[in-house]
Amino acid sequence: MNKLAYLKRVFGNTNHETAVWLYRKWVLSTFSILTIKDSGKLDIPYIGYMTKEGYKFKDDDGNEHILEDTSPSLPVLTVQDRYTVKELYPYLTDKDTPKEDNLGNILANIIVIAYPFTTIPYQPRGWSLRSLEAKHISIGMLKDKDEAGYISVQQYLKYVEAVKYLTEFSHLFVISSTPKTITASPEAVKIRKQLVKKYKDKLDDYTVVAKIEDAVRKADEEYLKDDPTYGKFIGGKIKNIARKRMFGTYGGEEDYSNPGHAVFIEESLEEGLPPDPEKLVAAFNGVRMGSFSRGAETQKGGKAAKELLRVLNGFKVVPGDCGTKRSVKYKIDASNTAFLIGLTIIDKNNNHIKLTKEIIEKRDGQIVNLRTPLYCLSKGSTFCETCAGTRLTMKENELTLASMDASHAILTSSLKAMHGTVLSTVDVDPFELAR
Repeated sequence: MNKLAYLKRVFGNTNHETAVWLYRKWVLSTFSILTIKDSGKLDIPYIGYMTKEGYKFKDDDGNEHILEDTSPSLPVLTVQDRYTVKELYPYLTDKDTPKEDNLGNILANIIVIAYPFTTIPYQPRGWSLRSLEAKHISIGMLKDKDEAGYISVQQYLKYVEAVKYLTEFSHLFVISSTPKTITASPEAVKIRKQLVKKYKDKLDDYTVVAKIEDAVRKADEEYLKDDPTYGKFIGGKIKNIARKRMFGTYGGEEDYSNPGHAVFIEESLEEGLPPDPEKLVAAFNGVRMGSFSRGAETQKGGKAAKELLRVLNGFKVVPGDCGTKRSVKYKIDASNTAFLIGLTIIDKNNNHIKLTKEIIEKRDGQIVNLRTPLYCLSKGSTFCETCAGTRLTMKENELTLASMDASHAILTSSLKAMHGTVLSTVDVDPFELAR
């Protein structure tokens, strides 16, 4: 039996009671070269073990097979293997489903999406739990039983179980380091030296420093594009901040003796800080400022939390509509479906429309008038359910806890700033600002 025929049988079993891809033993025996406990027993169809001849297993009828093109020195399958999606994914698909995909993403879709749900489409490579939950899964979509456009509580619990199951195999599938992740881009270093020479008399100008840092980052990104860690382990602040300082250039630090000007440290951390008193002082001041600010700035989140607790203490959501005519302008974004479901908009005919998944997708990109607790006219310490929306209504007596999301955002932004920020420039039209 070849690998495609084998996988068709494994993934074609949509009975979740007997599906072998839900067995940890199957994942370990096919995607690794580990010796599994109790190997040598063929007690579960399609879960086998490696022999000198290849991977040995039994089918549903008890017939033994040796899988073609398998060797004891290599895993039976790899997450990079390419297959036609519709041949291996016997579940709901749509027009956006890719023709081919990596086996790893097909498996992740089957475990995290097809196992718990029946209506969520196949997610192409590059998706994350955050993007999946923002568009398809939220507390506002939960119902006691399965309904069109919603998910049941039972489905959500299976989803949590599936995510937990998938994380058990991070040691098999997640690449943490490659030769490129621990080395500098020769082109990035070359470009840095060229730009330093070109702007040697303007290195205290933040716009020049930003230009150099941006060029170094782009060259490093080009160097990493074909690396398997790119966009996964290497991404975000690791790519834009950590790698830039480690392998590209330390960059600019504030010159406290000359406010508004930068001290540019050309060398990277790999090369070592130069024995230049001015540059060493600037680097040490930057580290000290970050250490102090991490503690000083985080108090803003605590301050906001206390204020919100005092203001909203005793508030609750009450049934009905307060009748307010006021609203806020808001641009519908389908990628934020989970937040929007259950909120109310006012159309041009003054009709009040409760947002559902279908309406959000239909109005994606539109500017709408959104009802908000900000303008609620409900009397006393209350908000009406129309202004509050479904999510807050479900927490009618827990508004103070729900408000902690705001203080958490303030705290998180402060903490992120202490981990480093990207220096960049933005083109501004002064005439546009004056309008």
